[in-house]
Amino acid sequence: MKKNAGTKKSWIYELKLPKIVTRQHVKGIPQTLEALKGHLDFLKSFGKAGKKEVPQPPNLLFYGAPGAGKTFLACLLATESGAKFVPALEAPYTKWNADSIEKVFDDCCHWVNKNKKSLILFWDEFDAIAKKKNRQNISVMEATMVSQLLSQLDGHMEKTPGLVVIGATNNIDEIEPSIYRAGRLKTVPFDELDEEGMLFILKELAKDAGLPESFDYQTVAEMLSGETASMAAQIINRTCFPSALGSKTGPITEEDFFQAVVEEKVGFKTNKILTAREKKMVVIHEIGHGLVSTLLGHPAQMLILSPRKDKKESWGNTLARITRGILSKKDLDDHIAMLYGGIIAEEVCDIEGSAGAGADLEEAGSLAAWWVDSFMRKQSVGRANLIGITDAHHDSWGLHPLPTESLRRESEKLIKKLLDAAEKMAFSALKKVGKKKILKLARLLENKDIVPRNTFLKYCKKVGIKFPSK
Repeated sequence: MKKNAGTKKSWIYELKLPKIVTRQHVKGIPQTLEALKGHLDFLKSFGKAGKKEVPQPPNLLFYGAPGAGKTFLACLLATESGAKFVPALEAPYTKWNADSIEKVFDDCCHWVNKNKKSLILFWDEFDAIAKKKNRQNISVMEATMVSQLLSQLDGHMEKTPGLVVIGATNNIDEIEPSIYRAGRLKTVPFDELDEEGMLFILKELAKDAGLPESFDYQTVAEMLSGETASMAAQIINRTCFPSALGSKTGPITEEDFFQAVVEEKVGFKTNKILTAREKKMVVIHEIGHGLVSTLLGHPAQMLILSPRKDKKESWGNTLARITRGILSKKDLDDHIAMLYGGIIAEEVCDIEGSAGAGADLEEAGSLAAWWVDSFMRKQSVGRANLIGITDAHHDSWGLHPLPTESLRRESEKLIKKLLDAAEKMAFSALKKVGKKKILKLARLLENKDIVPRNTFLKYCKKVGIKFPSK
């Protein structure tokens, strides 16, 4: 390496301190924190001794959705270890090429060797300098940058202990695989927040929002679990600080908050006006979904009783925890039963026509077909959202049609068996509730637009519907 190759040696010294992040700011990603323990220990020990006292861990590659906390966690490492935090994108070089990449590494190595302190080189948008070499449209300059990056990553680990590189990307599939081979860059996935993490983030973001003490954070956290912190921030900003966004002013209500969540996750309300008969049909249909889901132990998070339009137009929608993912055969059975709940509720209440039978049956059939296909090929399902599986999904996953006619017939029998069992489960659950209580509940909800979980449970209790205890 060329010593002091950078043209502006002072830029690292002039950097502002990173955002102070401590453990109390971080919730909902315990596995990610555990994966970084060795790096934290190394950075701390090097920072105190000025030399390598514990084995140097590999560099890191953070990947995950925008807003998942990649920069946040890099700042946590810097805060807790006392390491110098250097964002590569703040370097004074006007464009990225092999020379500027080398200069950034040389500047950082010079700082570490001079100050005998640990340094984190945080390289956001890492895919911009580390594109796959086998892409058809990769340029000579991009290929040269990848070669330079590989050289620098290998060189600094040997010559400059104390420098830890953290790359961050939203799309790891765009990055040259040899860069994150074992021993060079350790990949750290940033999963979306779990329910505990989302609850913590919501409360932190809403501290100055003036929400009432009785505000139902738990329901919102359940609805947003599996999303990122940036999604939570977007919901809070839209709802709690409307003046900054040109939205309505006035007291904040739970209705405003839930409306923002629905618009983000389901879609905006359309101008379609339902007739009294159509509205009744929608309410009973969604009540059916909500009741079956809750009776089977997956509380309905929210019933949406007005037409919404996003990728497709729907008259209503029910958000239930079961839709987060299928983890077992019971989850599969419960989910398909929930999908049948709307149709069965209409049947129990003698409603002619349906507010969404076609879409529900298609979704149930696709889900059952995927499960049977996986079972017959002895493939595990894993933690995945399997909603709306189509032939296109099968092709993209390499699940081509079963090879023989006998296997296809067996598959069809298993699918029918799954669907029939789920339909009976939904019918049994709603028959026990009874037509009278469903209609009474529908009358209480017919003028509602959005019905959060607690409101739904309150009205169910009011009409005498009981749910099994947890």
